Amino acid sequence: MKGFLTVIMGIGLAVSPAVAQEAARLGRPQPAASLGLPKLHAEQTAFKATVRAAAPDPLVGDYIPAARLGPIQDVRMGGDPAAEPFGTPQERYNWGLRDDARAPASYYTDAFDSPRMRATPTRRQPQQQSRFGERIGDIFEPNGGGGGGDFGGQGRGEGGNSFWSFESDHCFDEFISPVSNPFLAEDPRTLTEIRPIFLYQTIPNSNPLYSGGNVQFFGVQGRLALTQRFSIVLNKLGAVAINPGSGTLVGSSSGFAEIWLGPKYNWYREDQTGTISSVGAIFQLPIGPSTVYQDTGSLSIVPYINVAQRFGKTSWGTFNVMDTFGVALSADSERSNYFYNSFHVDFDVANWQRIYPLIEVNWFHYTSNGSARPTLGFEGMDFANTGSAESGFNFLSLAIGGRYKFSEAVQAGISMDFTLIGNNALQNFRLGTDAIWRY
Repeated sequence: MKGFLTVIMGIGLAVSPAVAQEAARLGRPQPAASLGLPKLHAEQTAFKATVRAAAPDPLVGDYIPAARLGPIQDVRMGGDPAAEPFGTPQERYNWGLRDDARAPASYYTDAFDSPRMRATPTRRQPQQQSRFGERIGDIFEPNGGGGGGDFGGQGRGEGGNSFWSFESDHCFDEFISPVSNPFLAEDPRTLTEIRPIFLYQTIPNSNPLYSGGNVQFFGVQGRLALTQRFSIVLNKLGAVAINPGSGTLVGSSSGFAEIWLGPKYNWYREDQTGTISSVGAIFQLPIGPSTVYQDTGSLSIVPYINVAQRFGKTSWGTFNVMDTFGVALSADSERSNYFYNSFHVDFDVANWQRIYPLIEVNWFHYTSNGSARPTLGFEGMDFANTGSAESGFNFLSLAIGGRYKFSEAVQAGISMDFTLIGNNALQNFRLGTDAIWRY
């Protein structure tokens, strides 16, 4: 009997492929795949499963296998997602856990449906951004940059996240840049942008030289993020015009403005608390004509520090404050020296990151006289360093306005700045407008 059973089993093994083919011909159902049971390896503390398309024994079942799948690695059943050795960076990210050593990047889609990588995606919502930075990075280093956000490629940003060279820091997109004092009130974020600016300001009737009239500035600012913390800022580039009031002996004049530029370093940033601070310096280079006070002395250096903080979040919106404090130090005795402080507060309406009403306060205090024009009797604050004898002079103004974000890449701002103290200055009222194209 035992020999007979052995013969029968051998015949069954031989004819089973034919039986399976006949079953397929008769229209029996064929599953795409069926999973075997996980097997616990002796040297493992977690299950590793081998997935098959059919049962391992050909005598069990008569379905034809669709395919056989290889072993699946690191299949875990239950447990703590953050526990080692199973808490991989990818899995920690999926569970919403931070992994400062190796946080994975994520893909976002912009308005043109082009996916791109973005740093620290665990906190921010997708933003409309272009692929410009990726293309520039490919030019300098096709395979991506090294650590720390290297120039010309993909580097490792904060927390090990991917960072594309020239890309603005988008972990603080809730903030907006100041409007009324654009050349000195610096945004602490590391940014890459182009910012056209137009300023129109009236001259007080009490001004001893112009007896009213107006001053205008047409120009542009530029910022370039070289790493996630270090950037170069072109604070002022453009032209100025002065139109005196009626009844004066001085005619209208215009010319190139001083060029202001310098480095900025973001020394503190914490996106979880909405806090960021930077330090920098502005080199004021007098290259314009004397008729508009753009040729005074040889150089001023303006070191500054600024900080921004987000607070008071409600369903109605959230407040943002930003402050810049600096001091202008002349390289010679011709230019005047001064302290300044620019305070900014705005309200993110309904947390839409679209509409931002704002209030700004700008203060200048002159600490030493300039010798270039000792009898002129007035100073120009951020518009011009006249080199006048104005030690102890104070200027204070209050601005109201707003900024609107069409997207994070395209913004516009406007402000109306009213003089509170210092009516003998070159500014009585200022209307400021700008547009921002930001990467």
